[in-house]
Order: sequence, then C-alpha cells, then structure tokens
Amino acid sequence: MFPLGASGLLGWPEKQILENYPNLTQESLRAVYAFAAVTLGDSTFHPFQRKTG
Repeated sequence: MFPLGASGLLGWPEKQILENYPNLTQESLRAVYAFAAVTLGDSTFHPFQRKTG
C-alpha cells in the first residue's frame, strides 16, 4: 500500500513514482488516483477498536 499525498503517492510527482516503481505504468497509476478519489470521497467514518488483554 502506498500513502497518498496531495502531490501524488508518497508525496512524489508522477514522474518520480514511475521512475522508482518501473513495474507501474502511467495508466495503472492513474487508476490508483481514480480509486483513491472515489474512496476518499466517501466521508463515512469507520472507527477501529483495538482489543486488549
């Protein structure tokens, strides 16, 4: 999983991502951006509770 920042994944510009992850294509990276936009557009909050003990 990659953290998504305002300037792209990992806070890198698209060119730098593609240089560092040569197995990614520009098309696949844009699909990630599209998925993130749809996913982050859902404002539903799903809290996680950690079980202790």
